[in-house]
Parts: sequence; C-alpha cells; structure tokens
Amino acid sequence: TEFPGKGQHEVASLIGERWKALTSEQKKKYDDLTEKDKERYRNEMAEYETKKQATEGTGLAQGQLQDQSQDEGKGDPTEKTEAAASSPAKETSSSAAAAAVAATSASKRQKVAGGSEKTERKLTPRGRPACVVEGCTKQHQGKKKDHMCQQHWSAADGAAKAKTAASSSTPAPSAPKTPGSKRKAPSQSGSPSKSPTSAKKPKSVRETCTVANCTKMWQPGTNGVCLRHWTGQVKIKAEANGASYKDMRVAKTFGSDVYFGTVKGYFAADKEDPKPVALWNVVYDDGDEEDLNVRELAGALRLRNLKKKKDPKTTGTGTGNSNGGD
Repeated sequence: TEFPGKGQHEVASLIGERWKALTSEQKKKYDDLTEKDKERYRNEMAEYETKKQATEGTGLAQGQLQDQSQDEGKGDPTEKTEAAASSPAKETSSSAAAAAVAATSASKRQKVAGGSEKTERKLTPRGRPACVVEGCTKQHQGKKKDHMCQQHWSAADGAAKAKTAASSSTPAPSAPKTPGSKRKAPSQSGSPSKSPTSAKKPKSVRETCTVANCTKMWQPGTNGVCLRHWTGQVKIKAEANGASYKDMRVAKTFGSDVYFGTVKGYFAADKEDPKPVALWNVVYDDGDEEDLNVRELAGALRLRNLKKKKDPKTTGTGTGNSNGGD
C-alpha cells in the first residue's frame, strides 16, 4: 500500500495535505469530474421523482376504486348499474380506471348508517372515503364500523358497552313469597347458587411480598420480598453500617457466565460531593476487581443466593448471604 502502517485518520490527513498542495490547473481535472457526477445525480433524481409521482397517482386511484367497490356492493340498482358500466374501463388498464374514478367520484352517493337519506360522498384530503361524523376528515373503517373512523367508532362502541353494563348491573327483583311454598328465589345471575365447598379452588399462584400492604410478587433469592423492598432493605442496612457487608459472597453475570467474588472493602459516601455514593470493592475469584453501588450490591447478593450451590467457596462469613437484606 501507499501508506503502510498508517491509520485511517492519518491517511486522510496526508491526502488532505496533498490536495492543498495542488495548483488550480491540477485540481481542474477532478473538479470537472465532480461537476459531471453532480449533473448525473440531478438527472437521475429528476427521473426518479417523475416515476414516483406517477406510481403514487395510480396507487391512489386504485385505492379509491377498491374502497368504492366495497362500500357500494349493496347499494341501490342505480349505483350497481353505474358500477357495471364502468367495469370495461377497469379491465382496460389502470390509467383508464383512475380516469373513471376521478370522473365519477363527485356524483357517487352512499347511504348514511342507520337511515335511508342519501348524501354526497365525503372524501378525505387524500381522496379516500371519509368518516360520516360531521366535521371529521379521517378515513372511515368500512361498514363493520358504521363508516366511522377508528376514533369515533371506539367512542361509540365504548358508550354502548357502558350502557349495556349499567343495565346488566341492576339487581333482578326477588320472587314473591307464596304461603306454604318451599321454592327459593333465583339468584341474580339466574343460575342456582353454589355452596362454598362446591366452588372450584383457585390454582396455586405465587405469593405476594411479605411486607405489609405490598401487592407485588416476591422474587426468588430475596427472602420472600419483592425486588423493590429487597433493594430497600439492603440500602437501609448499608446506611446503618456499610462495612457489615465485608467478606460476604456475591455473584454477577458477565455475558452468559456467572462469576463469584467477595466484598473486600467499603468506601463511605463523601458528603461534600454533589451526589454522594457509597461503594463496595468486590474481588472476584479470577482476580478481577470492581466497585459496586448499593443497587448493584443488592443485585449481586440476590444472584449469589440464587446460585449459591454453584459457588466454589461456600464456607466462612459468606454463607450468611441469604440474610443480606435483613
């Protein structure tokens, strides 16, 4: 190579210096090539834009044709006659179909959902059938959604469901008691009531956190508490006596492997710092070292509790890690 042993940035700098050293006459050859390439780019871009506009116009016309054919499949005989009359133009070519749609879109009419009155077809700014709600210019979602857009359909559907739920929540009247009758009044649900002993027992589920009023699930390796309370317990103990975690065993994942280590040192937070952070120095069994903050320490203690059967050093002070958050 011309620049052996040089990096990418060094090569770029050397080439830049050589370019600056050239005269105007020497640079003219390359300037002409640059201008020629720019002209090529402009011509190809203009041709691309022309083809793109033609393709989008044809696609828009075809989309209008499909929407109209779906919405007017069950229209009156006049509309069906007009659709049948325009079918030869559809089969001729896509350009003829686009022209037919553009010529007849203003005269097409559709039935408003829930009534027999006919109105002029509303179109979106992009030429698609619009929502029947007054003042809405969004595209409607078809007959299954009453020719409404998704927003107005969701609102109408939600109101209908709320009304149904309100009517179903009204308690059923109790059956009148007849003298001498031993029949029981039917339950509100309409089905015979079941005794507590006959009800199905729920399947076993994971228990919630043992901290009072906490509804989160407990996590393995945390002595029956959720992750938030496990981290909080470690933090409280660390604030009271951060050195108490010294000589405890921890574990951490690097890639797909789990590495075990021991807490060897504690560095209290410097209160003069804007954001004081306490750190615990961990020496892993392979000789590497790392400083962990309180959140990382809580995670390392929990992982060691989960993987303690694989820990090669399970004797000594480190065996008490299961109580690291107490």
